[in-house]
Amino acid sequence: MLRIFTNDLTASAQEIADLYKRRWAIELFFRWVKQTLRISHFLGTSENAVRVQIVIALIAFLLLRLAHEAYKNIVQSPLAFARMIQANSHGATINCRTSTNTGTAEARTTTNHI
Repeated sequence: MLRIFTNDLTASAQEIADLYKRRWAIELFFRWVKQTLRISHFLGTSENAVRVQIVIALIAFLLLRLAHEAYKNIVQSPLAFARMIQANSHGATINCRTSTNTGTAEARTTTNHI
């Protein structure tokens, strides 16, 4: 048996249980946002700012997933693919080639020094 205290004396027990269930779903969503999308804090305080930051993080997450699926034979894990993309965006070059002997693809990252 679960006992919940509330100051809403007009709502039924089922209504209060449904409210807590929806609240728990929201808590799980924000935990997923923090862990999967790597949003440790929100940059804005308005509802619109939070929505925009979540949508942008979702778009980036989905683009990385799609790109990883396209290049799955080169990079085995989504995390390794994200690191490869990050390395490339910081002045590194990614050389991809297919071995003629084995038919497998491989990727190497080299840093460009300016």
